[in-house]
Amino acid sequence: MLYLASVGDHSVATTQAAELEIYRTLHQVLLYSPSKDREFEAALPLALVGQQLASAPGRFAAWLMECLRATKSPDVVERCVLAVALNRPDLMQVALRTRLGRSASWRQHVPPSLRALRATATRRSPTLDNRLFLPLRRVISGHFNEFSQENALLALAKAVLEADGIEEALGNGLHVGQMEIRCSDWSLIQALPNEEGFLEIRFELGIETDPLYERPPWVEVECAWLYGLGRILRSCITGEFDFTAARYLATEDLSKYSGLRSTWFKRRFGLLNTGRGLLDEPAPISPWLSSLLSVLLQWPGTDIKGENAASFLAAKTRIDLLDVVLERIVEQRALYGRQSGTPMYVVPTQEGCAPVPRAMRFAIVQPMLPRRDQFDDKEPCRWSGKLMAQHRRHLAAVCRLTYQKLRTWATAQELGEDRSATSEPLVDVILFPELSVHPEHVSHLRALSDKVKASIFVGLTFIESAKHAAPINQGLWLIRTETPGGGRTFQYVWQGKNHPTAHERKMGVRGYRPFQLLVEFPIGADTPTRVAAAICYDATDLALVADLRERSDVFLVAALNQDVKTFDNMVAALHFHMYQPVILANMGEYGGSTAQAPLRQHERLIAHVHGVNQVAVSVFEVDPNTFKSTAKPKPAKELKTPPAGYKGRPPC
Repeated sequence: MLYLASVGDHSVATTQAAELEIYRTLHQVLLYSPSKDREFEAALPLALVGQQLASAPGRFAAWLMECLRATKSPDVVERCVLAVALNRPDLMQVALRTRLGRSASWRQHVPPSLRALRATATRRSPTLDNRLFLPLRRVISGHFNEFSQENALLALAKAVLEADGIEEALGNGLHVGQMEIRCSDWSLIQALPNEEGFLEIRFELGIETDPLYERPPWVEVECAWLYGLGRILRSCITGEFDFTAARYLATEDLSKYSGLRSTWFKRRFGLLNTGRGLLDEPAPISPWLSSLLSVLLQWPGTDIKGENAASFLAAKTRIDLLDVVLERIVEQRALYGRQSGTPMYVVPTQEGCAPVPRAMRFAIVQPMLPRRDQFDDKEPCRWSGKLMAQHRRHLAAVCRLTYQKLRTWATAQELGEDRSATSEPLVDVILFPELSVHPEHVSHLRALSDKVKASIFVGLTFIESAKHAAPINQGLWLIRTETPGGGRTFQYVWQGKNHPTAHERKMGVRGYRPFQLLVEFPIGADTPTRVAAAICYDATDLALVADLRERSDVFLVAALNQDVKTFDNMVAALHFHMYQPVILANMGEYGGSTAQAPLRQHERLIAHVHGVNQVAVSVFEVDPNTFKSTAKPKPAKELKTPPAGYKGRPPC
């Protein structure tokens, strides 16, 4: 009966077996059979499940209003309205927008924040006027929500904590719908300028209490303002008025079944505050921000560990917490790339681990597919089933070859083959070229990472972006984190390409690089090693590489470039001017994958694959710590003289 319900066959809806009563009710609500009073209250949860099996918001809204009109018990009406409003606010909005919904008596039971929400057909970014106070809910509702990035969120947290009377307002249920915001220059919000009054807020509490923002019973009265701040910050990241929801809960494509959704009540107990739990795209949610949200949105069943959490838990007053936020703002302001106008975020692979004094191990993978002529110029995101199968087989074979090559390479090292059986990785980073892996085939990379315990940077094939209504070119970091007990987790973070090539522009590809990621590995003599990556043509952006010179220790380039000689010369120049190892992976169709470091004479060329139409895997070790300072004793290998003006990278 459950299978028949999922395929829309309700021919068994009249089955009378007592054991199948719940399933019979599920079929009845999918047929939108009217009910009332207690019968309606019992059927409503199944109706919400049915909307995940076969979504029809308009029909559900009509059924809901008919059942509410027929129900005579005010208590049942109130409970049913609140259940829909809390668990499926998108369906309640459809009902509220109808002619009958705008004047229905049950409307009074809908939370005020949901009644005031203006539904938009598309999630375009609103026009942000630098002179006016704007509703915060409208600012965060667009696809280009500035506060989905940590830098802007820090500026907002500072403005909130500096506002007069904010503790009492947060404790009494202040939410994003009651706040207005003004920024003196929205284009600079990620830069965190040190300017008085750069970001200002004002707020006004409503008369009605809102059940969405009531203080939970496990939160002490004196800590209610902390919970209120967490609600606002989490809403701003996701862009949703319901702070418990990830963005996808209200915006995902309902034509794809993605499992039963959790309820608002359960989400309040177990909020996931990592990148995958907050946003609908891979984004850099740092451990600092994740810990802050977890501490603010406190739950007695959660044990939050780490240095960041300790500093948050020690902040007992608004001023204490403001000091912690200001300290983080200073760190992020120093990381901001002034020349390229790019915010930068550090994501560690292992938080709180002391760096290990050894060289880093890299692998460059040069596959053959997809070839340039396999991309459709008119529909670059479209792939036939035959091509997808061919690419999947090729990627699987390349991953097997990479694993065998790494094991063979390991036998020549001191630890030999036994290294694969220990917690130490065979290699630390594996680099794939631009446009080399389809997003549906990323599972092969996870399997490869599990075998060699490496993080991976790969260029994905073109992706249709809802933000731009156009294809974009993105790279993907698979950041591997080892967990206690032998487990592991992956954090997925996109690395965008801001400068499409002339051929890509003809295909309609848009540039999109909202941030630059720095992946931090616990490897180095004194400080961890930070690795940055760029997609092909972006590596020629001198503003970006100038910003990265003082912030990264290794520079990766995922390329798909037929002008091999030009990119060889570029790497030869960059490894000196950035004064760090530069590693480039190109497609096998053209060859030319290379790795170079600022060493003297023949030692500077660490790896280079010559020739076209070759599948190749290059493995090597390099010590980035050598190039971090100009004041170190003479190393084993003779280095080039640093470039003019280079004073060394500051400690992490």
